[in-house]
Amino acid sequence: MKKVSLILSTVVVIMITISCGSGSSNEASTINDSSTSNEPSAAIEASNRVLFSELTGEVGIYYYQGKPFTGVAFVMHTQSQLAKEVHFKDGKEHGVSKEYHENGQLASEITFNDGKEHGVYKYYHDNGQINHDGTLKDGKAEGVIKMYSQDGTLYHEGTYKDGLLVK
Repeated sequence: MKKVSLILSTVVVIMITISCGSGSSNEASTINDSSTSNEPSAAIEASNRVLFSELTGEVGIYYYQGKPFTGVAFVMHTQSQLAKEVHFKDGKEHGVSKEYHENGQLASEITFNDGKEHGVYKYYHDNGQINHDGTLKDGKAEGVIKMYSQDGTLYHEGTYKDGLLVK
């Protein structure tokens, strides 16, 4: 019984310590990694993770400390809730970028290649249901695009070529 009491006391102390973090901020420089939640990916080392506001440059090429950035840049809704995570390679968006609704639900997943939207993408309603999904080629809709209502009902399906509806 003493072990259970000691464990519970330890858990309570840890929870109090965590909940008494310093102030609130729209961006935070450290976060616990987890691949199953809206926290930054564990795949990138901490040294390659920066706040998006630390990057300079214009849309197209981003720099960190004067060099084209390779790693993950992120933005926070609150100190503990991720808003956006963008992967970069040589200063350009590259890989899957994710955004989250304020309620923590995934808002979008977009694949980038060399700075252009290219590959699979998905947008989500704030209830977690898919809003629409499809494929992009050089930033334009390509192939079958599907759109869904908030209850998950398919309401549009079209085939696109170079961003134009063809079927």
